[in-house]
Amino acid sequence: MKRLLFLVLLCSPLLFTSCEEKYYGAYVETHYIPVSSSDWRDVGTYGQPGFFIKARFSAPYITPDVIDNGAVVVYAIFSDADVQLPYVLTRDVGYTIIEMLGYQLKDGVIEFTIDNSDFKAEPYSQIEFKIVVIR
Repeated sequence: MKRLLFLVLLCSPLLFTSCEEKYYGAYVETHYIPVSSSDWRDVGTYGQPGFFIKARFSAPYITPDVIDNGAVVVYAIFSDADVQLPYVLTRDVGYTIIEMLGYQLKDGVIEFTIDNSDFKAEPYSQIEFKIVVIR
């Protein structure tokens, strides 16, 4: 009997303790932006150090609050997989190059970028990006 009373007294604090789970109300939304070869613009001089290409799109869901307090995750959608940016790959164009797909965020704007190690970035004929916004 003493053991039972001891176990009840030992476990009783668990009965009166509460676990409070906080929910911060994260809101997640997903957007898709298809990009064609005509959307890309040169930055710098083709073949010279610093050259890359970018495609700029209006993105009203990229707000100062999202930039300061939320998160944005961007994926390039390929036929076999979605890959998170920045994404670095090697390509054979008669010689091996390193290519990086990236992005930049500004208030109301998203810019996709392609950089190549030979400073001769070429646009994809068609590529789609998935933008996941977490607020």
